[in-house]
Formats: sequence, structure tokens, C-alpha cells
Amino acid sequence: MSTGAKPISSFQAMDALLAELHLKWPSLKTVTLAGFSAGAQLLQHYAGFAAQLPEGLRIRFVIADPGTWLYFDPVRPAASLGGQASADGAACGDPSNYPGTCALMMDTPSSAACPRYDRWKYGMEGLPTHLGRDAATAREHYRTADIAYLVGALDSGPNPGTFNKLLDHSCSAELQGTFRLQRAQNYVAYERETLRPSTLRTLTVVPGCAHDAGCVLPSAAANQALFGTAGARP
Repeated sequence: MSTGAKPISSFQAMDALLAELHLKWPSLKTVTLAGFSAGAQLLQHYAGFAAQLPEGLRIRFVIADPGTWLYFDPVRPAASLGGQASADGAACGDPSNYPGTCALMMDTPSSAACPRYDRWKYGMEGLPTHLGRDAATAREHYRTADIAYLVGALDSGPNPGTFNKLLDHSCSAELQGTFRLQRAQNYVAYERETLRPSTLRTLTVVPGCAHDAGCVLPSAAANQALFGTAGARP
């Protein structure tokens, strides 16, 4: 949120940008918004709160390697092996192959152990009033949005290139998974079982990439999400 006589939020700034694009180019049919890391967190939240689009304009969201995710229900995924839950997935084998030998189950965490796990920016409790939308309406907007997900296959563990020291390791974040790869896989599992989007969304795991926009976004694997095409970019 900006400061001043008439403060505006980052979401309102995005709304204004889209409106300006449509005003300048009224024949424009599709806009793709792509974000990586903190930019991906912004877009993933914005998808549930974007203003009504100008008629005839379609927005696509490409969300790559966010540190944390916005959940629309109080449940969180947990890796389970032999019926035993392990939030960090440590028992599931190679972290780059998560969930590996584990299944993903939905569970409602203890609010006593982590009181703020379902509060904004992680969940729907305590939504800021300036967002202008209640939780149920935001959930439906997100459920019907056009979204694709990307994550680096090596964006896992305290390894070089993951920037793990900059990753949110609060209990609210850790309940989403230990590292970015696990958090992305967990979120897609949550979507399919609980959120149930109107169109099945894809998570593309980009081989050979850690937390590096210059590796993930230009990759051939990302082309379908970004451009609707397969193979290497010309």
C-alpha cells in the first residue's frame, strides 16, 4: 500500500495497468502476467482480487517459484508415508522428486501450535479491508482464473542457488512445505482435492533450475505456460 492523500495498493496498480492497456489497444484480447519469486507471490494473491476485466479482455497468470502461497481454506497438505504425516516430506526420498514415495493428504493444522498460519498473507483470516472482497468471492475468482504454475526442479533444500536463507521459514510458511518445490507440489495437490478449479491447472517442474528466473522462464519447458507453445523459443 502506498502512502499519501489517496493511497493505492499494488492490486489497484495492476488493475489500472490492465485498464490502460485495454484503453490504448482496444483490440487486445489476451494479457499474460508472469511473476517469479516475490513477483509470483504478488500475482498469486492478485488472481483472487483482480477487478472485473474490460469486456473482451482475457488475463492469464503464470506463477513461478513463489516462496509462500495464499490458501483459500484452512486445510494444508502433508506428506504421508504408511499413514504417518510428515509436513517436511523428509521421509519421502529425494527432495527433487517430491512427493516421491509419499502420498499427499489434507489436514487442518493446530492453530494453537501456529496461531497465524491461516491469516493473510497465508490464508483468508484477517483480510485487509482495502482489498474490497470477502473470502468466498476471492476464492471463486481464484478458482475460475486462468493460471499456470512453474517451479525449478532444484529449488529444494539448502543448496546453492536456492536462496534458502531468504525463504520464509515461519511456522505459517513451513506448514505449506519446507522448500519452494515442495510448496508448489503441495499447493497443486490442495487445488485438485479442495479448491477444485474450473479448469485443471498444470505445474511444470523445470529441470536443471534452482531459484533462478533466468533459468526457469526462458526454458523450453516453460513455453507452454508462457506462450502456449512447446519446444525452444525462436
